[in-house]
Amino acid sequence: MSENLVHYTSMNGLKGIIEGDSLRFTKSEYLNDPQDCELLLSLIDNYYSTNYAIEPEASNTSFNRILAKASPIDYIKYVLKKINFYVLSFSSLSDDLSMWNYYGSGGAQITVNNEILRKSLISKLAGEREFIVEGEVIYIDEEDIKKIEIDFSQCKLFDKSGEEVFQKDKEIAKTVAKNTSLYSIKSMSEFFDKFLDDYKISLHYLDDNKIVNENSSTNDIFLSIFENVIDLDDKMLWKRDMLMYIIVLNILIKSKGYACEKEHRIAYFGLPPNKKDEYGIKCINGFEYIYPFITFNNLGLNNFVENVILSPLVRNNSIDEGIYCETIKNYLENKKIYSKIVEISKHKKRW
Repeated sequence: MSENLVHYTSMNGLKGIIEGDSLRFTKSEYLNDPQDCELLLSLIDNYYSTNYAIEPEASNTSFNRILAKASPIDYIKYVLKKINFYVLSFSSLSDDLSMWNYYGSGGAQITVNNEILRKSLISKLAGEREFIVEGEVIYIDEEDIKKIEIDFSQCKLFDKSGEEVFQKDKEIAKTVAKNTSLYSIKSMSEFFDKFLDDYKISLHYLDDNKIVNENSSTNDIFLSIFENVIDLDDKMLWKRDMLMYIIVLNILIKSKGYACEKEHRIAYFGLPPNKKDEYGIKCINGFEYIYPFITFNNLGLNNFVENVILSPLVRNNSIDEGIYCETIKNYLENKKIYSKIVEISKHKKRW
């Protein structure tokens, strides 16, 4: 994952990045696509209601009454609502005219070394339960989970140690749990079937040990399951990873209608997060609104910024192109970002 990635931004955005030696991650509810971080839930909700409906007579048992009160779908909704996700979008499409139109019109493209950037972000994690998610966006166009195959190796999760969590836990599972089946799953339906089976096992455990019962509130049941899964020893790390895969897939899955963007995402979440929301102004389709974000500061941009490409619209200005590129380069060096190539897009755009 050491390839270069590009981020399109406005000139104000570029100035904010340079001045602050920082990057902003937007809270997931405020991303440009209204379905962002929601598509996975829609898919599994449909799959569960179609394949796992509880028969009325099954509710005669205490366990099934608990399950009816605290369904796995509602549990996933609980977890995804409980956790705040913050996302920064990149692309593998450098100097792409459609990307200029959507995201960088009149602005700039920053090219970064992905591996160095990731290491810099990870170095800012302080808590044991803070994570960086990274991966190419997984574009899907199916409504039936049974038809969706997923390469789970695309799902990368890093903790403050800098190790990739799923790979690390897989190696532990080989020697301690003797069970690595989770890490070789390729089908979304197979994964979700396994998740549902494990959810019921966890619920049975809590019921048998009288931690929850049919009189417990739904919220208390979900909280007990969540805490039970998060605080597992090495033998059961795969159970925690099942939930973590749900979280990562929720961040990375998007509709195939956006596949032309070839998006690569880096995201942050914490259990709980150690970062506080900040607030800025965002404009989409001519409408301005206040949105929440978090900032990673003191990243050392000089170490991972490779170059800056200016929007094609720069050619329409009265300022000499060479002088303007030199001005941007001097500005970067003034902010201790040295020896970077600054050039104007190869495209010509009239407006």
